[in-house]
Amino acid sequence: MLDFSYGLLEKTVEYNYQIGYRGLVRILNCMVELVSPDMYEEWLLPYDQKIFELAMKNDMTFGIHHCGHFTGKIIDNYRQIPDFAYLQVGFDSDLEKTIRMFPEAELYYIFDPVYCMNESKANIAKKAEDILYQAKDAAKDLSVGVGAIDYGVPLENLQVIFDVLT
Repeated sequence: MLDFSYGLLEKTVEYNYQIGYRGLVRILNCMVELVSPDMYEEWLLPYDQKIFELAMKNDMTFGIHHCGHFTGKIIDNYRQIPDFAYLQVGFDSDLEKTIRMFPEAELYYIFDPVYCMNESKANIAKKAEDILYQAKDAAKDLSVGVGAIDYGVPLENLQVIFDVLT
């Protein structure tokens, strides 16, 4: 299955190259949260590395969407890929370590919509301030968004995030 998926992506990237696209090849690693870091390193990292090499070969940039917790060994595993243009990380990720280990990457932090629905405005503001503090040493801009906003998320809670971050 992994070989088939890689082959399909390879054809897609090569087609995009032929029609003049030179942008970002972004892979979605949402499911990495479901395997151990050791399993990722053994089974999935080789494919991520092949996709990175494919992007470089076709004069494109590379990035990963990892909406789960970006902490611990998974950060070390991803760092085996030599260059990131883009890295999207999930709620409660270790931003300080991520910024230190991926200074070349444009970072996008995903705020948890369930947290935004259930927490007080004060706690949401504190979390947004913590994000800003953790990102203080970032070489590139940090983008922050709320992923998949569910019905019932109070708009005033989203406004708190906007007010703190702007």
